[in-house]
Amino acid sequence: MPVTLANHADLTTRHRRDRRAQRAGPGGTPRAGHDDQLSGVSYDIDVAKPVGRRVANLTYDGAPVPDDKEFVVAINNYRQSGGGGFPHVTGAEVVYNAQVEIRQALIEYATAQGTIDPADFAASNWKLTRDGRPLF
Repeated sequence: MPVTLANHADLTTRHRRDRRAQRAGPGGTPRAGHDDQLSGVSYDIDVAKPVGRRVANLTYDGAPVPDDKEFVVAINNYRQSGGGGFPHVTGAEVVYNAQVEIRQALIEYATAQGTIDPADFAASNWKLTRDGRPLF
């Protein structure tokens, strides 16, 4: 699963699930701007479940992902420096650091491509559910 932009950190699946739980504010209310998305995996977010248990049906290449599965993920410097309060990120090993602002990386990509097709970036890899039934 190639990732080419931003910083990369090694996180286990358990950390990813913990991050999803972490994003909730007081009383389980989601905090705006703290709902990261992942590409390459599929999952459901069950809004009927309590905070910390909302991620369900997490799969990679169509197979269930065990809690000890490790991934290398791309994150920006805000997350890497502790922004959003996700404790597993700041302590994760940095395996690559491009030192390029996301804005600049996008400018360089767009310039090199000439044309950007939104279909190259769209992925329906997650859905909201209530008690396992899709909301939309």
